[in-house]
Amino acid sequence: MKIASNACNWGGYAKAHDQQVDKKQFIKDVATAGCAGIEVGGLESDFPNPADAVAFIKEQGLEIAAHGGNVTYNPWQPNVETYQKSLQYAADMGVKTIMTCGGFPITPRRNTYDFDYDMFATSIGPMVEFAKGLGLEIAYHPHRGAICETAAETQKIIDRVPGLKICVDIAHLEASGDDAVAFIKQFANEIIYTHIKDYDWDKNSFMELGQGDGKLNVADCLTALNEIGYQGWLGLELDRKWEEGMPTPIESTKISIEYIQKHCPTLV
Repeated sequence: MKIASNACNWGGYAKAHDQQVDKKQFIKDVATAGCAGIEVGGLESDFPNPADAVAFIKEQGLEIAAHGGNVTYNPWQPNVETYQKSLQYAADMGVKTIMTCGGFPITPRRNTYDFDYDMFATSIGPMVEFAKGLGLEIAYHPHRGAICETAAETQKIIDRVPGLKICVDIAHLEASGDDAVAFIKQFANEIIYTHIKDYDWDKNSFMELGQGDGKLNVADCLTALNEIGYQGWLGLELDRKWEEGMPTPIESTKISIEYIQKHCPTLV
């Protein structure tokens, strides 16, 4: 397995300093931190020609692990044109995996119904078919606050959308009260991408690997991925508000890489 990173950590840091993420600098930073790959999205404004984006990323010694492209919860607020352009750009870059979030109700709630999954399927199902036509696969990310937080809820959308794959996020599962190791085993045939981070219940915060409260056994999760035969990317993602005293994105990424190298050296 190889280690990649996305821009969430950089986004939180930039927002705390009233700045926007410089995507070119972010790509350089990911390489500086020691990652082998990058999860990207929204590069169209910086690189109108996808080939230029690929060349720049390769110049930094990185591969493209996945491309981010989201879909709306319901068909009454469609973003079809937006995600189709995003997926076409990814295909033109030679990317095969699309990391996709979605299923966030307009009003926050934790009571879900069959119609939620039926409706979301009418949005993400066509996305899966469009992606397939481009030679891509959708890795759907069960996410805290979405209608799919747990294994049971994820199964409901998997049952409704043939060909849908999964991006497992071990910390979002922990934050939702689910068992990440059990999730990995249950969806062994669907997991094609990962988001790896830790979680601290007392702080209600996502953390660098090894910096949580110990309730989430990250090493067990990585071992479980290895046991199901997963050989894809370990995608470092840290979606939290940055506050003074926290590590910079590069420092934070290095902390997580060092954890993997120390606790699961045979996997990377």
